[in-house]
This record gives sequence, C-alpha cells and structure tokens, in this order.
Amino acid sequence: FSNSHYWSNTVMVCFNFWHTILIPVPSSQQKIIERGFDSIANLCTNMIRERESLTLDTSNLFLRRSVVDQVGLTALQRQENLEGAFGTRRVISGTVVIVDDVITAGTAVRESVDLIKKSGAQPVAVLLALDRQERGAGDHSAVQEVEQQFGLRCVSLLTLADLIASDLPAEQRAALEAYRARYGIKAA
Repeated sequence: FSNSHYWSNTVMVCFNFWHTILIPVPSSQQKIIERGFDSIANLCTNMIRERESLTLDTSNLFLRRSVVDQVGLTALQRQENLEGAFGTRRVISGTVVIVDDVITAGTAVRESVDLIKKSGAQPVAVLLALDRQERGAGDHSAVQEVEQQFGLRCVSLLTLADLIASDLPAEQRAALEAYRARYGIKAA
C-alpha cells in the first residue's frame, strides 16, 4: 500500500475532486493489532501529504461493535457480519472519497455510503486497494453493483485478475484461480 502518489493523482486527475475528504473504512482493532498498523489510514495519511486539497477524516466513521474476519464467510454471513456495524460521530459536509483495503461483497462500502449520506456529505468515489471481483447478488461483481446502486466510480489499485496474471508461483496462481472459480465473476 505504498503507492499513495498513484492514488492521490487518481483523486485529482481522474475524479477531478479538488476539495475532498478521504474517509477510510475502519479496520477492526484485531486486524490493526495483527498487522501492527492500519494500512488504509496510513495510505490516506500519505495521500494528504502529497495533495493540500485533500483532507483526512479517520475518526468519524467507526466500528460500533466487533466484527469477525470476513475470510471464509459466505456472502450472507459477510453481510450479516457488517450490517449495522458502522457508525458516525458527527456531521460530515463536503465531497467524500471512501477508501477501503478490499471489497468482497461490498457490504462495508454500502454501509459507509449510507452513513456518510445521512451525515450530510456527498460520497463521489471509492478507492480500493484490491477488488476481489467477487459476484454480488447477481451476475455482476460487488464493485459493479456499488457503482450502479450509488452512481459512484470505484477505482482499484489491483484486481484479482491482475494478481492471477502476475508472475506468481504456480501454487499461488492455482489458489487464486480456485478462489475466482468459487466466488468470482466470470472472467472476461
């Protein structure tokens, strides 16, 4: 997640949003402790250092309750795990870009969009470190569903297809292909 320059340029050039609040989807305390840092909050901090027109709000959107790791959960279990788990601490105003490390079923992003809108701000885009390209409720991916449901542009640093196409050892590539076959949208 060291490519903050790429992401800050994406916000400025691709989206053309100059006075934008970055709001990272909060990570669970368990994940922060396991990693030793909050990867998305750190990335956002680096992005605002590069662009004066970006501001960062890491304290407003928060987890109201504990959630379990999403890995290995079905789509319904993931939705139930995150539904109602987020809250906001105060009114937000302005243009917001939501930043998340990974999108699986899209529940965290949907919850974040709803809360940010209810708080008074306008979400305009979602930046993702990884799009797992998982099926949503139908034939589309979770990203495609979020884009259609909310009219937001979602930009990913990496996709599952990117990882599969990269120079990985055969065993890792096979594991990713098995994951895609089980959970993913059909390859284009």
